[in-house]
Amino acid sequence: MNKEEFLLSIPDSISLIDALSDVALIFTKVNIMYRKKS
Repeated sequence: MNKEEFLLSIPDSISLIDALSDVALIFTKVNIMYRKKS
């Protein structure tokens, strides 16, 4: 992998991390709501 390919792949990994943290945040909110109901 050359430098240009590496630099182009960085935004993809950042957006992937953002997506994963969004999913984790939603999962946590759902978990808290579910615990309050039960």
